[in-house]
Amino acid sequence: MFSLLHLFVHRRCLVCGRRLVGTEDLLCSQCFMQLPLAPPEYQGKAGNPIERLFYGEIPLCRAAAYMRYQAGADSRRVVHSLKYGGKVAAGRILGRLMATAAAAQGFFDDADLLLPIPLSRQRERHRGYNQSLLLAQGVADVARLPIVDDAVERIVDNPTQTGLRGYERKENVRGIFRLRRPERLQGRHVVLIDDVLTTGATLISCGKEIARAVPDVSFSVLVLGLAGRVGLGPADDDEPVASERFVVE
Repeated sequence: MFSLLHLFVHRRCLVCGRRLVGTEDLLCSQCFMQLPLAPPEYQGKAGNPIERLFYGEIPLCRAAAYMRYQAGADSRRVVHSLKYGGKVAAGRILGRLMATAAAAQGFFDDADLLLPIPLSRQRERHRGYNQSLLLAQGVADVARLPIVDDAVERIVDNPTQTGLRGYERKENVRGIFRLRRPERLQGRHVVLIDDVLTTGATLISCGKEIARAVPDVSFSVLVLGLAGRVGLGPADDDEPVASERFVVE
């Protein structure tokens, strides 16, 4: 909603930097229309190809992604601004967008709670926030599900996954999570929330740690960006890194 605050604060599009007007938020109308959204079935429909990443790894119900993370595309600034640019407000708004698309596919019908993938204490202290938690807050606004962010902790500040092959990614995230409060997840359908999905290694590592102690748990996976080659043709196999960021101030 337009407010007097907009008269004094120059809001800029995260992608092109143009000044936002009226009810535009985060993105100008043109950049929003040009976002490389995933096809509707990838945004929450059961049986889509994203689910294949998790077959035989964790007890999965559904998996969904809102948009593509494309190498060299201006649209990647949306993810960079959230992950590295300190654009905290963007997280909740993007979370609402991805949840609205997923809810239209019945994605949350049997879900019990949202669990954002935790950062290590060092990384969260350096960044000042956990972008997955910000996304989860926006998802909660739409799905009306509780957020549980104290049941699992990330005990290893592992190196970035960028540039690693599939098996290297799995090794890089092995043993990096610890379950603190299994009773919070007992018998629950947990929606794991993260920003970017490439091979699923981090999400699988978290899910396995939970399932090891909570055998009757089930999962769905919801992410903002899909960076891997999962049935959508050529794409960037790397997660965004800070050195690549293009943050519009």
